[in-house]
Amino acid sequence: VINEWLAHTDLPQVDFIELYNHSNTAVDVSGAFLSDRADQNKFQIPPGTVIPARGFRAFTESTLGFALSTTGEEIFFVSPDNLRVLDAVRFGGQANGISTG
Repeated sequence: VINEWLAHTDLPQVDFIELYNHSNTAVDVSGAFLSDRADQNKFQIPPGTVIPARGFRAFTESTLGFALSTTGEEIFFVSPDNLRVLDAVRFGGQANGISTG
């Protein structure tokens, strides 16, 4: 699931999206997508990306290739086959440097 995100930053801080594996077994999320647009998969999670049981994995804007809107928007986590949305969140504006989760 999408666990935490930071959308309002000033360098050296950068935006990020964090995923959380709530299960008791590791989950391979290779090939899944993260995006801030429903009609465009902007970032494909690299091969070999496994989130351990009860573990986290964060992706920064430099890795994602996009930044989140400081005024709010949506985040989509989409299956590798692009057939279903695994999780999505809609958020409002954030205070500078304060993440939401």
